[in-house]
Amino acid sequence: SAASAAEMVVEYDRTRLNDAAYVEELYAELESAAKSVCKKELAGSPIIVSTMRSCIETTLAESVEKIGAPLLTAYADGAEIQQLASTQ
Repeated sequence: SAASAAEMVVEYDRTRLNDAAYVEELYAELESAAKSVCKKELAGSPIIVSTMRSCIETTLAESVEKIGAPLLTAYADGAEIQQLASTQ
């Protein structure tokens, strides 16, 4: 069978998802995990920066959606907006 995609578990406290500081911390952990997963998935292939960035953004967005916390989603949207603003 084909090798399964790289995966990483990020544990979080659902009761703290309304705490802005905790959400910021969790988002950073999710982003770090996404980077690790994408590095593993893209290992051995010529890594193109845009491919890596795209993988991280997709993985991160899927994680945020899976958690489904409004504050985390809002933070993620804001973080994406800041990223876009800083790259232009």
